[in-house]
Amino acid sequence: MEEPTEDNYSDLFLKDSVKYGLYKKFTRKDIDNADTYCNMHEDRFFGNRDIYNLCKIFEKNLTQLSTIMQEEPDRKQHCRYLRFWINDEIRKKLISLGKSKHNINSIFIALFSVSSMLVGGSSEIQCIYNYDKDITMNMWKEWKDLYDYIINEDEIKRKINSNEQLCEKYSKYHT
Repeated sequence: MEEPTEDNYSDLFLKDSVKYGLYKKFTRKDIDNADTYCNMHEDRFFGNRDIYNLCKIFEKNLTQLSTIMQEEPDRKQHCRYLRFWINDEIRKKLISLGKSKHNINSIFIALFSVSSMLVGGSSEIQCIYNYDKDITMNMWKEWKDLYDYIINEDEIKRKINSNEQLCEKYSKYHT
C-alpha cells in the first residue's frame, strides 16, 4: 500500500464515515444556472474558470444547504461543513495555481459577498461565509482536520483497531 500524504490521511481514515461523507455532497457538476451572484464577482477570480466554478458551486450549495445536509440534524453544523469544504477546495486549487495572499483575499471577499446577498434575499438561508484575512488556508486545513478528528473520533478508533496497517499509519499521522 502506498504511503499516504497529509492531504489524503483524512480519506484513508474517514472515507466510510457518515459524517465525513457529508463533504462529498457538496461536490457537484450541475452549476450551469448557478451564477446569479458569482457573476457579479467574476473579476475577483483572475479569469480562472475553476475558481469561478467553485463560487458557483458554493452559491448553489448554499441555496440548497438544508436539503444537502438533511442527514445532519444539527443545523449549526451545516454552515461549518460548507465552510470547511469550500476553504479546502480553494486551498487545493490555489496550491496548483500558486496564487498570492492578495488574490486569496479577493476570493474570500467574493464568497462573503455572495453569501451575504443570498442571506439578505432569503429567510431560509442563514449561513454567511466568514471572512478574516488573517486566517490562512493552512489554518483552515488544520482546523478542518481537527474538527474531522473530533467529530469522527469513535469511527477512527474502530477503524484503526480493526486494521493493523491502518494502526501503523495512524500512529505516524497522529505524531
